Amino acid sequence: MPAFLLRLFVLLALFLNVSFVVDLSYAAEPAPKIVRIGYAIPVNYKGNPATIHKSGYTYEYMRMLASFNNWRYVYVYRTWSELLGDLAAGRIDILDNVSYTPERAKLYDFSAFPLRSLAYYLFVPGGQEDRYQRMEDFRGKRIGVGKDTTVASQLRQWNKEHGLNLKIVEYSDYESRIVALRRGEVDALADFTARLDTVKGNVIPVLRFGTDYSYIAVSKKRPDLLKQTNQALSMISTYIPDYKVNLKEKYILKNSQSLILTSEEKAWFKRHGTIRIGYIDTMVPFISTGPDGQARGMFKDLINYGFRKFNLNVPVTYIPYQDMQQLIKDLQEHKLDAAIPIYDTPWEAENKHILLTPNVVRMKMYVLSRNGEPLNQDTLFAVVKSLPPQEKYIRQFFPGHKIKYFESPEALIEAVENGDAGAAVVDPYFISLYIQNSDLQVTSLEDSEDLTIAVNPDNHPLFLTMSRMGELWGDSNIADSLLMHTDEAFTPGFAYYVQHNYGKVIVIAIIGTGVLTALVGTIIFRNRQKKAAERMASIDFLTGLPNRRAYEEKLLEEEHVHSEQFAVAVFDINGLKKANDTLGHAAGDELIKTMAKFLMNLKDESKEKLPFFQGYRVGGDEFVALMQVDDRQRLLLHQSLLDQMNNWKGALNPRISVSVGVSSRSEFPDSSSNELVRIADNRMYQDKLNYYRSAEEKK
Repeated sequence: MPAFLLRLFVLLALFLNVSFVVDLSYAAEPAPKIVRIGYAIPVNYKGNPATIHKSGYTYEYMRMLASFNNWRYVYVYRTWSELLGDLAAGRIDILDNVSYTPERAKLYDFSAFPLRSLAYYLFVPGGQEDRYQRMEDFRGKRIGVGKDTTVASQLRQWNKEHGLNLKIVEYSDYESRIVALRRGEVDALADFTARLDTVKGNVIPVLRFGTDYSYIAVSKKRPDLLKQTNQALSMISTYIPDYKVNLKEKYILKNSQSLILTSEEKAWFKRHGTIRIGYIDTMVPFISTGPDGQARGMFKDLINYGFRKFNLNVPVTYIPYQDMQQLIKDLQEHKLDAAIPIYDTPWEAENKHILLTPNVVRMKMYVLSRNGEPLNQDTLFAVVKSLPPQEKYIRQFFPGHKIKYFESPEALIEAVENGDAGAAVVDPYFISLYIQNSDLQVTSLEDSEDLTIAVNPDNHPLFLTMSRMGELWGDSNIADSLLMHTDEAFTPGFAYYVQHNYGKVIVIAIIGTGVLTALVGTIIFRNRQKKAAERMASIDFLTGLPNRRAYEEKLLEEEHVHSEQFAVAVFDINGLKKANDTLGHAAGDELIKTMAKFLMNLKDESKEKLPFFQGYRVGGDEFVALMQVDDRQRLLLHQSLLDQMNNWKGALNPRISVSVGVSSRSEFPDSSSNELVRIADNRMYQDKLNYYRSAEEKK
């Protein structure tokens, strides 16, 4: 071989070895295995089923299963009953979302792990739900149900156990049942809750009568697929432990199933009447008392939204408190039904005999101090009396330090500025509201503070309802509400503006009248304040990176620009759950913050070299980087990331490992930004699979 060709071959090999995971050659991989999978369509479907846009919890899970097994699906479109027959006869290989029965197990095999759980309800026409509040209200009624389904089996068993004398009418397909209900041929339908999204509110679930699990069913002629199915399900559970949780958040928590109140829960709200909610009235922007004397803030917006979504037309009264201890005491003594915002740990809540909903918002905390004055054991901390999270955080993370109380945020800031106190612990909204023009030093702290809702344990239906509100409303709406209430809470007067912007006011005064000066000065200050609040609403408080809200806004912006050099990198920390379980959540937070620091370093390195690079934290252990790069620049970024990972050793973790997936418009010129994200995400999961396979082989 000529010498120059040999050198070229060596250089090419080196290039491939340092490229991103997604650039590695897959030529040596075996060809995908063809798997015939059933896809149910309505009985009288007239269109081309191949053009159906597929999505949903089960569809996405089955796509992941195919990725792990290197399968390629060939879809067979038939009605559900026909597909079950095809599976038994071996005309299709696999079918998802099948409930187990001993009779079915004789016809086809079932996966060892369920796909999801199902809840079975009785549905009545919209507008008739008030007539069916109790089980007895269904006595002797006609109930439509699918023929030869597990729903029908459970309905018969439930009817027998309770002696309701139901008249059960079986139908071969779902559409026939809906038509029968609309014509009044049956009084109610029995089905699982996913049907709600199909009929868009025309039927209302009123009573749950059973539960079940759905599985992947495999033809008995394909034992090879059954083995691969179980292996892949086990690997997904082990390698990506949060995968089901993420799918549930994406497709189930925000769908109609999570909006269902049982008849008992509805009856409780009807009996209970007015819901009394106590709140600390100075916790801007979370909850506070407005100029009109009424409660306002993100928590009130959240609760109002939740009650509307659940169709709960019960009065809600908000009662202001200045003292957190009194608020909790009244909750314990049934003078209140709920309290907001609460920052107790589960252990503290257990000892106080109160229930805590899942966290609504997590705040990154900051130390406020004079420039150049480090904290020491003698530092005196300032606390606003009406902001109890400040004191709790200091006592927890700065034990032994003395505390001095002040009546207002302004008094606290003045005390730190004048030396009457050495420091204060504040949240980002406090910073946005009160210290935009202060010379004080702001330093981020390692630990965050969680805010949630407390409920009296005797009000369990209220707890179950409020526990779902945060997921239903979503992080984006929570961030928007916090931004709005941060903005509305600050109404600076001209005297305050002059105090902090004396030079600007003098310049403006030369140009115009005193009235104009006041107006322009206030507008400028308020615009600065609003921009600062917007920045806070787009930041992930644990890491300091832009959050999912900022990421989605940038992705939408890129969709309009359609840059030819646009690229996406998706990152997922390997072994985060293991670190949390074995070393504690502080170790997990260390890994998350380290990955964020890596991305910040890459941004700093690329400031003068790239048109754009930005990292985002979009989930628990999920990060995304959006960038405009050519292939050479991308390789340099990858090498820099590898160097950071290889040279890192944490205080709690010996090392860090990250799975990466990349896609670029140079590789897929006609793809949208969202399509590039999807490709990068799939490649990241493939990289994660390779990582864990390699780890297994080394054992």
